[in-house]
Amino acid sequence: MSLRDKIAAIMAGVILLFGLWITIFIWMSLTRILTEEHQDLGLIVSRNISRQGVIFLQQGDFPGLEKLVKEEKNLYGKYFDYVLVVDSQEKVLAHTFWGELPGELVKANKISPGQTSNVQLVRTGKKMVYDIAVPISAGEGMLGLVRVGVSKEHIGRTVTDIVAAVMRVTAAVIAIGTLFSFLLASIITRPLSRLTEAAKAIGHGHLNNQVDIKTNDEIGKLGKVFNQMTADLRKSESQLKEYSLTLEQRVEERTQELKQTQVQLVQSGKLAAIGQLGAGVAHELNNPIGGILGYAEYLLEKVRGPDFNAEDFKTCEKPLGYIKKEAERCQTIIENLLKFSRRSPEGFKPLNINHVIEDTLTLVGHQLMVKKVELKKKLADDLKLVEGNANQLQQVFTNIIFNAQQAMPEGGILTITTRLKVEDKRLSGKPDFIEISFTDTGCGIPPENLDKIFDPFFTTKMDWKGTGLGLSVSYQIVQNHKGQIKVESILGNGTTFTVFLPV
Repeated sequence: MSLRDKIAAIMAGVILLFGLWITIFIWMSLTRILTEEHQDLGLIVSRNISRQGVIFLQQGDFPGLEKLVKEEKNLYGKYFDYVLVVDSQEKVLAHTFWGELPGELVKANKISPGQTSNVQLVRTGKKMVYDIAVPISAGEGMLGLVRVGVSKEHIGRTVTDIVAAVMRVTAAVIAIGTLFSFLLASIITRPLSRLTEAAKAIGHGHLNNQVDIKTNDEIGKLGKVFNQMTADLRKSESQLKEYSLTLEQRVEERTQELKQTQVQLVQSGKLAAIGQLGAGVAHELNNPIGGILGYAEYLLEKVRGPDFNAEDFKTCEKPLGYIKKEAERCQTIIENLLKFSRRSPEGFKPLNINHVIEDTLTLVGHQLMVKKVELKKKLADDLKLVEGNANQLQQVFTNIIFNAQQAMPEGGILTITTRLKVEDKRLSGKPDFIEISFTDTGCGIPPENLDKIFDPFFTTKMDWKGTGLGLSVSYQIVQNHKGQIKVESILGNGTTFTVFLPV
C-alpha cells in the first residue's frame, strides 16, 4: 500500500470512527432522553386521571371513570399501550384493552405505603412497556391505582429513525472526507515520490542526482537535506576509494592485535583459575605423598633390621604396590595441572567430552570434597565426538565448577550431566549437539546480574577473590567452538550453566 493510500485510509478511518462514536452517543442519549420524557408524560397523565378519578370512585361512577380513561388513551395513543384503573383490592375498574385484560398485568406493578409513584418494566404479550403506577388517594386512604403503560417500542422506533438519518449524514461525510483525503494525500506524496526516485538512482550509484522541490514546508526542507546528503555521499565515496587502498592491511593488523589480546585474556583467566586450583592440588598431592613417605619409612626400617632375609621380600610387595599406585596418582595430577597451565594450542581435534570432564575433576575434585560439595555425575555413554580444544574446554569447565563451589560456601550438591541432542536436520537445518549442564544448589544469581555475568571484569566478589574474567573467557572459548553457553538461576534455589557444543 502506497503512502498516499495509507494517509487516505487513515483519514477515512478517523472520520468513520468519529461518525460511529457520534452515532452511538446519539443513540444512547436519545434512548435515555426519550425514555425519561415518555415516563414523565406517563406520570402527568396518571396523576391527572388520579385527581379526576377520586370523584368517580367516591360516587361509584364507573362508566364515567371508563370514559375518562379512554379519552386520555385516545389523546396520547401513540405513546401509551394501555391505561387501567384498579381498586385497593386489585379489582380492575376501567381499562383500554380491546379484548381480554392480561391476567398477569394486574399484579405486575404495586405501590408501597408512602410512595407517590412507581415505574416497572413489564412484558405484555410480545411487547415491553414501562408500567407507571400512581395511587388514587382520598385523605390518608388509598382508593386504587392508575396504571399507564408507556410503549418502549415507540421509543425504539423514534430513536431508530433519528439514528438512521444521522448515519446517512455520516456516510455522506465519510464519502466526501475520503475523496478529500485522496486529493490531500496526492499533494503530499508527489514530492516524496520524486525523492524516492532520486534515492533509487543513488542506490544504483548515480550520486550526481539532485531532487527539485520548490516548496518551503517540511518536504522542501527534506529535499534540501537530501541534496546535501548526496553531496556528502560523493565526498565520502572519494574518501573511501582512498581508504580502500590501505584498508586491507589495517584490518589484518587489527585482527592480529585482537587475536593476541584474546589469547592473553584466555591465558589470564587460566592463571586466575590456577591460583584457585593451587590449594586444592596441594591438598590432593599431600595425601598420597604422606602415604608414600609412611610406607617408605616402614620398608627402610624393615630392610635395615638385623633379621631381614630373602623371605621378607614377599611382605614388601603390598607396600611397594601402594607406593607405585600413589606415585602414579601424583604423576596424573601434576600432568593434568601442567597441561592446564600451558598455552593452549591453536588447533581442534576430535574429543570425548566425558574424558575432558573427568580430567577436570582430577584437578578440582579434592577441593570440592574439602568444601563439602557433593559431586553427582550423569554422563551419557552414547556421546559423539566433538571438534574442540581439550585444554580450553577444561578451562571452561573449571571456571564453571569454581563458580558453583563459591556459590555454596556451606556445602551443597553439584550435578554434572551430559547428553546427546539429536536434531532433525530436514526441519531445523542444525547439527546434532552435546549438552553439558552444571547444576548447583547454591545461593543463585540475582535477576539483575544474569545479563552481566559474561561481561569482562564483572564480579560480585568484593573480597578480591575474583577477577571477573572466568566466565567472560569461558563465553569466548565456547563461541570459538561454535557453541553456546546459557545460564538459568532462581535466587536462593541454585544455578544451572549449560554448554552446547556441535558434534
